[in-house]
Amino acid sequence: MLTYQDYLSAENKLEFLMKLIDDHKSDPVVKTALIADEYDKQKNTTINAFIQKIYTVKGKPVENRFASNNKRASNFFRLLNRQRCMYLLGNGVTLEDEAVKARLGDDFDTQMQKAGYKALIHGLCFVFLNVDKVHVFPVTEFAPMWDEEKGTLRAGVRYWQIDEKKPLMVTVYEEDGYTEYRKDEKNKGLVMTAEKRAYKQ
Repeated sequence: MLTYQDYLSAENKLEFLMKLIDDHKSDPVVKTALIADEYDKQKNTTINAFIQKIYTVKGKPVENRFASNNKRASNFFRLLNRQRCMYLLGNGVTLEDEAVKARLGDDFDTQMQKAGYKALIHGLCFVFLNVDKVHVFPVTEFAPMWDEEKGTLRAGVRYWQIDEKKPLMVTVYEEDGYTEYRKDEKNKGLVMTAEKRAYKQ
């Protein structure tokens, strides 16, 4: 696991960021979250991958092409998690001071429901408050950098790519601001597209 201290001590920050993203994609937490996304779309991977087999005279297993292939995916996973999320966040978030909630944006409750649902199915979700907007970063597209000493989240990398032929977009969030990068077929590594900008207070 790469940590925030590893990031600070890295000689080549751009290579470190690519290694962090690659390590994050291969993390069992992310792989499980991707399977959960399939179940959420009613594409039950377990039943879809099941193949009925019969055995030859020599004991070799082969696919049984004569048996019926009735694979009925269930929507129970989505229904259960929707119910759990709405039970907890269906009425929105209650704060002592309504003026504070008004400053968090009109869709604050909706974004919290979205984050809560992603946390239920993935086991982990990240939320970024940007002045009056809330951005939800699922664990499948956000690589955290935890502090080795305190165990807190000190920085993170949000990455996304809409297609394999399209560029990889990367945003590095640090305590003092965020920086944007891009990687496409022309570039072997990351190229900065926007210098570090401080957060608005």
